[in-house]
Amino acid sequence: MAAFSSASRLLLQLLLLAVLPSPTSIFASKPLGFSIDLIHGDSSLSPLYDLSFTLAQRAKQFTLRSMLHCRHIASLFAKTTSMVSSPVMPGSGEYLMKLSLGTPSRLYWATLDTGSDLIWTTCHPCDSCSSQTSMFDPFQSSTYKSQS
Repeated sequence: MAAFSSASRLLLQLLLLAVLPSPTSIFASKPLGFSIDLIHGDSSLSPLYDLSFTLAQRAKQFTLRSMLHCRHIASLFAKTTSMVSSPVMPGSGEYLMKLSLGTPSRLYWATLDTGSDLIWTTCHPCDSCSSQTSMFDPFQSSTYKSQS
């Protein structure tokens, strides 16, 4: 009898969870959260997409990236004491995303980096850096806060 009672209570709880609105939808005046459109670097939607590349050139780049990826995975399994290096190559990210920063928001392109919890963005001109398409001006954002 106790097993039936526990099962009945569980079923009732699941039914209530399915039927009742979530607390977020009850109390939030605006939807919470965010969404990101991931765009593959080889997509024609990518700002890195080069219209002048032939199909053969695209295939060559894809093959090179795949070989580098395989080499990286193989190095993870290799039993060696040699130093590990992780070269950063421009355009080597697989996915790009459109990212809005600040208030009022301003649109930027960013490479998706799942290995960090920071957002790195250019805030000041840099003559020795690679080409810069846009810079985030913290003084134009009412929600910017300095982290020191």
